[in-house]
Amino acid sequence: MEAEERRPLEVHRRRRLLTIRALADKAGISTSTVVAVEKGHKAPRFGTMHKIADALGLDPMEIAEFAEIVEGPETGKAAARNDLAAA
Repeated sequence: MEAEERRPLEVHRRRRLLTIRALADKAGISTSTVVAVEKGHKAPRFGTMHKIADALGLDPMEIAEFAEIVEGPETGKAAARNDLAAA
């Protein structure tokens, strides 16, 4: 598995020349949250998904795809899509 497939958030962050701290500051979240989501230790919550997406100039569904990598299709991406559809 290529690095881009394993850590898509990190790839997007690096393409924008942002450090973890810079992304966290821009998104208004903690650096530990960025690290945990980047490394796949936890899926982002709905609000966090939107903050990260806005900070990176991405569609929130792209962040939801990161959740699928972390949690699997039923709990990650599907849950995120349900949240977005309900919003």
